[in-house]
Amino acid sequence: MKKTIVLLGIFCLFSLSAEAAGPGTTNANFLKAGQGARPISMGETYIALGDGLDTLYWNPAGLAQLASPTASFMHSFWIQDIGTEYLAYGLPLGPLGAVGGGLSFLHAGSVTETFEDQYGNYAGEGGQVSAMSFALIGTYAQKLSRLMPVQDPFFSNMLVGASLRIVTESIEEASIFGGALDIGVIWRQTEEIKPMEITSAAGLTPRETGKPLVRDRGWRLGLVGQNLGMTSDQLMPINLRAGAGYVLPDLFSPNGRGTMAVDVLVPIDNDVKISVGAEYAHLSPNTEFAARVGYKIGNEIKDLDSLAGLTAGVGVAIQAGFIKYQVDYAFVPYGELGSTHRASLTLGFLPSANVVKTQPVSVVPSGVDEIAPPLAASAKPAEPKPVVKAQTQPKPQPAAETVPVVKPEVAQPVEPTAPAPAAEPGKLAQALRMFQKRMEAKLIIPVQFDTNKSIIPDGSKKSLDMLGKILEQNPQGQVVITGYAGTDAKLAEARAQAVARYLKMTYSVASDRLEVRKGDAAAKPKNVDISVEAK
Repeated sequence: MKKTIVLLGIFCLFSLSAEAAGPGTTNANFLKAGQGARPISMGETYIALGDGLDTLYWNPAGLAQLASPTASFMHSFWIQDIGTEYLAYGLPLGPLGAVGGGLSFLHAGSVTETFEDQYGNYAGEGGQVSAMSFALIGTYAQKLSRLMPVQDPFFSNMLVGASLRIVTESIEEASIFGGALDIGVIWRQTEEIKPMEITSAAGLTPRETGKPLVRDRGWRLGLVGQNLGMTSDQLMPINLRAGAGYVLPDLFSPNGRGTMAVDVLVPIDNDVKISVGAEYAHLSPNTEFAARVGYKIGNEIKDLDSLAGLTAGVGVAIQAGFIKYQVDYAFVPYGELGSTHRASLTLGFLPSANVVKTQPVSVVPSGVDEIAPPLAASAKPAEPKPVVKAQTQPKPQPAAETVPVVKPEVAQPVEPTAPAPAAEPGKLAQALRMFQKRMEAKLIIPVQFDTNKSIIPDGSKKSLDMLGKILEQNPQGQVVITGYAGTDAKLAEARAQAVARYLKMTYSVASDRLEVRKGDAAAKPKNVDISVEAK
């Protein structure tokens, strides 16, 4: 019931702002031109799907899904020498949410000024007149659960955000100034944001595993009120937008991903418009290719030819080192008026507060050899070679001199005769024992849940990321995850299931490698609500 009340309350709030005003009754109408080549090529269906920097324009709540610092630039080739430029930057703040800002600039070239007399007749020409429009936007987004005094899984799957827009338009000596607010919400069927993903592409291949991780699967719903404000003399082009999307992983191949979406636009100065869109993306170890198509249905389009309303585009993303380069293109025809084109470049920077650092050395600040022996074994086994070479020198040496070189068996464990399989059960068990002891001693962040909750706190995810790395280094090993919650067996099992789900979705750990158990309160380890041991 409370979930229904929350959603209805948000809808009513936006509906009050969507009171009909009629065509020609708003200012700053350049804000109606969407930003971002990816959303535009999908028919402007981005209210529910927004997960990258482009979401600054469409739904501010989506910025909470940004996984790394990201910058974007877009240029629009409009009709009759009209063009727009768009710059944006977003920064994730970990548990504090995410912030972002953008600047859009519309330039319409210049025209010759004409005069008329008191009767409306042509009375000569003047100089050149130019028109320009600017909009500055600042955005903040956060998980709704972080803002609620009461924790509930429903709120963990919801994101909220708000944007403040400052707008100015000028033509010759006339100008206007105004401000407006955007308020948005997104609900996701899946909660977690994968720590290895970056920027607006919905999937990324981690360098350690070579396996693509998909950001979301299942349904997404979105709702936003846009341009809630006015200029110095008129209302802004206030919109109410609602959208739904569905993300389907493993489409056509294990590396394929399909996305479908539909949006409804209710403006105060025009008729309702419906948009549909789709995207197919193919992921490979360091690249992603996407093809997109969409269609817009509305009275403002139906009077143009049959191609008007159609949108299409492509996108290519390449991961190189700690930067992801993404280029997107959108094509939008307007019948006899001509066609428009958008091109955008997006850069995602690793690492960030929301991203697991991917240096191949360690997942633990100290004591790596103790936590993950396979790392030490896989370091360079050829280190002892110079020692053996010194023994084979032709110079005759007393036996005492060779003893300290070869005799000490210290070097022996470091020199495996063959690459030891990372899945050796003894090594996995040793690594897990050390991991568990360090949690209990609070040498690393313990996995602890809030009272009567089974939602993994963000702080505890750092330890689970260490556990995920251990399982990656032992790809055949199986583990038992035991949850504890006093006498509440159901909650104990739910906590263990939450940890298993995190490892499966974030590190692609197969289900048959994870056994979930509910623990006895008497056997609960100190300082932790979860124990992990080799099977």
